[in-house]
Amino acid sequence: MDQARIEAELNLVLLNVAETQAAIKEGIERLREEGKLSMEFETMVQKVVRDVDGWTDQCTAAAEAPPVLLRRMQVQMERLARIERLIEELGR
Repeated sequence: MDQARIEAELNLVLLNVAETQAAIKEGIERLREEGKLSMEFETMVQKVVRDVDGWTDQCTAAAEAPPVLLRRMQVQMERLARIERLIEELGR
């Protein structure tokens, strides 16, 4: 994969991360309002989001090679997607 394509894909992943984080925030608020949010789940979500934010910051610092950052952000995106699915299940 060439550099430009890796950077474009990384930007797309970062956009997806931001959208997913917004959806997670809305889902957490909804669960809280419905009384379905446990403290353990909220704490776990906060830790993952903080970790993802740290990796997102690394992408803007560009201390690492874009292919490495792309792979790491893809992993973080999967973590967020799992949380989003858990929120949907809890909301049922």
